[in-house]
Amino acid sequence: CARPPTKNRGLRAARSRNVLQQQVQEPKESPSGGRRLGGVYMWRAGHVGRRLRQHLTRRTPALSSIARALSTGPAAELQPPPEPERHRGDKRARQLTTSITSSPDAESLLSLFARRGDDFNDRHISAFWTTLGRLARAGQTRLRLHADADAVDALREPCHVTAALLSTQLVEPRVVSSVLHSLAAARLTGHGPWEHVWRDGASAALASDLREYAPQALSNLAWALAHNRGSAPSDLLDAIAIEITARLSSPHSARSFTPQGLANTAWAFAEVSRPASAGG
Repeated sequence: CARPPTKNRGLRAARSRNVLQQQVQEPKESPSGGRRLGGVYMWRAGHVGRRLRQHLTRRTPALSSIARALSTGPAAELQPPPEPERHRGDKRARQLTTSITSSPDAESLLSLFARRGDDFNDRHISAFWTTLGRLARAGQTRLRLHADADAVDALREPCHVTAALLSTQLVEPRVVSSVLHSLAAARLTGHGPWEHVWRDGASAALASDLREYAPQALSNLAWALAHNRGSAPSDLLDAIAIEITARLSSPHSARSFTPQGLANTAWAFAEVSRPASAGG
């Protein structure tokens, strides 16, 4: 049979119960700010927040916002970091580009420019003319633009802004090419407010390094100048011909031209080489 508990055993059991009750009822404060419970430190949320905040604020601004949220206590909700001003500007610019390219007709496009023209940058200008050229190829926009005096007046400001942009000769090659190509597609040639766009666009192309032009941009530029022969400086046409010939002499560079681009280029130089009286 089991031996009855001795006096020493009873004393040890009593001491254990007293220590456990004291630990549960009166937890000891640790020197570093935690509470000792059953041999485990239970760290306060405020202490953790302070330590994390000190660590995170030495990192990126996004992490600093998380650290600030931690300092408000465990019940605070973490807020996303504020969106940088540059990103907000990029988002507005993309939204404007979408509005331009989704215009259903020329009237809507011109109305958009009248409202938001001050916000247009070089890419918006390019998108504006590209959209106008696409609408012209899809319907009778080209006829209405020439016949409607109101439409011609509405084009004066876009043409003025575009000519001023091109006259800086600091725009990307694809912008120069797309603007002139779109003018030709809309049949906006000859006399009109677009004359200055043709003049400054040709000057910008002539002053640029044609080696920076993509193959499609070169083909589009030649095609556009062929449609408005009066605005095509002979020096520019010669420079385009030399650049295209040099690229076609290299098998690697020649493969970068599409069949449509080669066809447009061949037609353009055949057109400009004809006498003006035979142009019809």
